[in-house]
Amino acid sequence: MAAVQDGELPVLSYFRDPRHWVLLTTERVVASRPEGLLSLRWSDIEGATVDATHANEALASLPEGKLALNRLKVLLQGGRTVELELEAGASFLGFWNALKMVATLRHA
Repeated sequence: MAAVQDGELPVLSYFRDPRHWVLLTTERVVASRPEGLLSLRWSDIEGATVDATHANEALASLPEGKLALNRLKVLLQGGRTVELELEAGASFLGFWNALKMVATLRHA
């Protein structure tokens, strides 16, 4: 479903069910969401963050705190944003850091 191309390698993934998954490859982010399939090339990604309301809710939840985060906001060229649902916990933090690295490489 992700239509990974020759030379493109899968790096990280999240799979909840056939309609909710996210794949980070060496060239893009591909996600299956209720709205349909989403494909974002690395060159489109400006950064990644968490919505302030979601962050405050997560930080207020004890003992999980930051590990309760599960919605990542991807910042795109032109000021657009896309929200991705991911597995909460260390997996979420790893995906977030990977997308921040993608944004850094884009500007290198």
